[in-house]
Amino acid sequence: MKQKDNNIFPHFFLITKLYKLKDLQFPMEKFVVKRKGHNESFDEKKLYASVYSATLNCHHSEERAEEVAQHTLDLIHNWIKDHPTITSHILKLRVIRELKNIDRDIAMMYEVHMDIC
Repeated sequence: MKQKDNNIFPHFFLITKLYKLKDLQFPMEKFVVKRKGHNESFDEKKLYASVYSATLNCHHSEERAEEVAQHTLDLIHNWIKDHPTITSHILKLRVIRELKNIDRDIAMMYEVHMDIC
């Protein structure tokens, strides 16, 4: 009687032959390299909160702030899936770029929020 193989590694290769590897969904944690050089897990709550705050500071309603924050977060999620590690500076520039397409005043407020806080 043949012993059962508990190693799933060969099965992984069988699966990748049936499906393209890029089509398989692997949960991958995203990291942001901070200014001082250490890595931190990407925290979508921080991004949402900062965009929400910038929108409110531009005298928009809470409803509009939620819409802008969620839309920006969705765009960044779509972009970040191809970047397992990014710098906080690149992330900030990307958020500003996306916000400029929505509202230039919100983008400016987001860009300078560290200077005025």
